[in-house]
Amino acid sequence: MNGWQRLWVVVCILVAIPLMTMGELLVPSKEAITQKFDKQLSLERKYLDEIKEKRFDTDPTNQFLFGGTALQDTEARILDLETRYKSELDSLWFDKFKIRGIFVLLLLAICIGLYSVGLVIGWIYRGFRPKKAQ
Repeated sequence: MNGWQRLWVVVCILVAIPLMTMGELLVPSKEAITQKFDKQLSLERKYLDEIKEKRFDTDPTNQFLFGGTALQDTEARILDLETRYKSELDSLWFDKFKIRGIFVLLLLAICIGLYSVGLVIGWIYRGFRPKKAQ
């Protein structure tokens, strides 16, 4: 390896460290997904308990205050949140793989681009050097 290639390797490593660190920060975790859904689910369940506590089915005043389908709507929202939560947990491995793969491809593209720029600059530089007489 000549000096320019060594410089390219060092620059690629210096680019890889922050790029991969940033990529790891963007990778989802089970804890992050759980935290994302826990607050919404607890609020919806609390609202559902409040509706049931007020005897929504038999009291016409509460039916008017909460709306005609508040019980079914709340149960549907809870089911939707639980389904989305399970879906995100099920696809967690693939999401991690996909994000890491994107960052690896980005790093490869940057390294190939830097090497290509170096080749072009070297080619231009060699064109300006005086030719040796034979």
